Amino acid sequence: MSFPLIVQAGESAASISGLPSQKGVQAGDIVIFDLGIMKDGYASDVSRTVALGEISPAKWEIYETVRLAQETAARAARPGMTAGELEPGGPWGYRRSGLRAVLYPPLGSRDWDAGP
Repeated sequence: MSFPLIVQAGESAASISGLPSQKGVQAGDIVIFDLGIMKDGYASDVSRTVALGEISPAKWEIYETVRLAQETAARAARPGMTAGELEPGGPWGYRRSGLRAVLYPPLGSRDWDAGP
């Protein structure tokens, strides 16, 4: 593992560094799994987002905004670009949607505890 497995649900799923709690997962929660492995000296980092049952329209809007920004950045990726140049919060992503950026830190940042 490149870092300990992180599972966040409900309100703490909106934080890059959610704090542990005793609150259980409830219907309508968004659950994020964040994990990574080490391979040949390289660290991976992947996350997956799932909904437990039906989610509210507000949560769906945020989910779709993030998904579309990630897809747009993936299509824009070119050899030699830096991760910062692909930031989904850029003009094609969150800012255009009118939502405050929910991905922190920016791609390519080394400051994993940075906040908005």
